[in-house]
Amino acid sequence: MSQYWYDEGWSRPVKRSSLFIEALWLFGMIALFVIGIGLFFLFLGFVLILLIPGFLYSLWRLTRRPKSVSRAGVPQPLSRQQTVEIYLEDRRER
Repeated sequence: MSQYWYDEGWSRPVKRSSLFIEALWLFGMIALFVIGIGLFFLFLGFVLILLIPGFLYSLWRLTRRPKSVSRAGVPQPLSRQQTVEIYLEDRRER
């Protein structure tokens, strides 16, 4: 492998970077890739640690019936008799 190479359109030789620099750059790229993968799996682990218990708890809550549900302030559906009375009362007013 030649120490010099000629780029197209260049008249003077351009010195190639040393093998040590190229190896260092390659090592750096590999290190960044490994660190990135590690951070990704670390983040994934934290997300799963937080999500799985919440998901299991919600499934557990769905299987349990509520102990007491306060009906205060919640309008109840009218019975058929009440509906007929309101209708007749409304007809009388007109």
